[in-house]
Amino acid sequence: MFLHTILLGVGGINYSPYSSEPLKHLGLDPQKVTNLAVKLHAHSVQYAYKLVSTRRALEKTFAANHH
Repeated sequence: MFLHTILLGVGGINYSPYSSEPLKHLGLDPQKVTNLAVKLHAHSVQYAYKLVSTRRALEKTFAANHH
């Protein structure tokens, strides 16, 4: 079993050598590699947004209950 680290990107940019090369080593063709990298990046951005939104909501609730 091998561990492949895939860098998803920052600010809408996919780091091609860091995201596509590990996916190519897993046996995906170049078109599927590009599509998967874009989808993984979009998913990570959505998840990060959800995490930040939840944290902000919890902070507001905590602040309102302790004033």
